[in-house]
Order: sequence, then structure tokens, then C-alpha cells
Amino acid sequence: MNLQAEIARIERRQAEVRAFVDERCALSRAVLERVPHMHHGSPPWVFAAGGVLAAILLIGYGALLAKLAT
Repeated sequence: MNLQAEIARIERRQAEVRAFVDERCALSRAVLERVPHMHHGSPPWVFAAGGVLAAILLIGYGALLAKLAT
């Protein structure tokens, strides 16, 4: 039961994170649409932000797997 509760908690947290990221992406798109010269390519900060988000997700999944493995 404890493992199922932990998995449910993690799934809820993942849904919250996905909603947060989707909201931020929508806001970023809205800002980029207002800046005409940005339409030709992504600015460097987009790649940096994506890298940071990817690192956070990988660390989170690694911690989850480590916790479930023990």
C-alpha cells in the first residue's frame, strides 16, 4: 500500500510539473510572437532553459528510480 501511495503521489507531482511547464511554454510563445525578429529562430536562452528543465526531470526520475529500487 505504501508503494502505491508513493507512486500516486509521484504521478500527481508529475502532472503538476507538466501543467507548469505547459503554462510557461504558452507564456513564452506569447512573448516570442510579439517580438518580430525572434520568429526566425530560437534565442539562446530557450536552449539553456530547456537544458535546465531536462536536467531537473532527469534528476527527478533518477531519484524516483533509486527510491523504488531500494
